Amino acid sequence: PLLVSTTMRLAGGVGDAQHVTAEVASMVAPFETEILARIDGVTTCFEPMSFATQVVAGTNYFVKIRVNAGTNEHVHVRIFCPLPCTGQPPQLHESFQYPKSEDDAVHAF
Repeated sequence: PLLVSTTMRLAGGVGDAQHVTAEVASMVAPFETEILARIDGVTTCFEPMSFATQVVAGTNYFVKIRVNAGTNEHVHVRIFCPLPCTGQPPQLHESFQYPKSEDDAVHAF
């Protein structure tokens, strides 16, 4: 019998949001200072919460990060991980979305 996946994505499509893994948290950590400087606001924490991925010639990670626990403010950032064969490190994309709330979905931008 032929098996058909009902969750198939188009090439370049963005996957569903997932809880942050240790791998994604360690990928985001080196960019903390740069991300906080970009939002130029009062921050009380830096806690990656969820992420979605998009496979391109590498992988885009769209990550939701809590930056203010008191007001529940979040920022959405995009980090590009080139293909392993390039030997290049992850790169923080210039565009980001701020302010965002806990309820705002992580999606491509």
